[in-house]
Amino acid sequence: MGARASMPTLACLWSACAAAVLASLALKILCMHLYFSTDMEVHRNWMAITYHLPVSEWYLSDVSPWTLDYPPAFAYLEWVLSRCAAAFDPQIVQLSAVAITTPATITFMRTSVIVLDTVWLLASALALLAPSSPLPAKVPASASAAAFALCALNPTLLLVDHIHFQYNGFLMGALVFSLLALLRGRPVLASALFTVVVLLKHLFVCVAPVFAAALALSCLSPPRPAPPTAASAR
Repeated sequence: MGARASMPTLACLWSACAAAVLASLALKILCMHLYFSTDMEVHRNWMAITYHLPVSEWYLSDVSPWTLDYPPAFAYLEWVLSRCAAAFDPQIVQLSAVAITTPATITFMRTSVIVLDTVWLLASALALLAPSSPLPAKVPASASAAAFALCALNPTLLLVDHIHFQYNGFLMGALVFSLLALLRGRPVLASALFTVVVLLKHLFVCVAPVFAAALALSCLSPPRPAPPTAASAR
């Protein structure tokens, strides 16, 4: 984590990062019942579709106007979430043309976003704090910790995911994992992860040309010595 920090300083920085995560969690919980958005009902309906109907009918159901229109990987994610939702409260996965806005439904839906946000936090930690971070050794530990705190308390994700309703933190975390694999010279893993990202949300196709160019460059360029990182600087 960063470069040449004393042990007490590192302890303080780790504490600051933990405090940022806890503050982020507290804000998300406070926002849990602040607002009910249409997108929450959209995702609830997708859970109901994947719970009750066979795979062949997932993209054909018109019980609700909110038909399933995300790629297959996200549909299977909804299938997994639907099993958890049914165990929490069967009414959440009821096929209905009318929105279901019970407190239990809102609590589960919001909690699912918070839990999946751990993918974003883990990806941010690997990119910024881990000994294997791709950051140059000259980046101070305090800057790495500050960057992680900004990721944990990202106001855009708080607004779009936790006040409105989306799973963008999870999706962005998956994208960061694919980029980390690419930076660490693992093009096959990077390609597989990026494929999963596109199969989770089709809008990431917009990133594909840049990712493909970076992938081609990493495969065609002669191997170069890795720049010193925080881990090697110790």
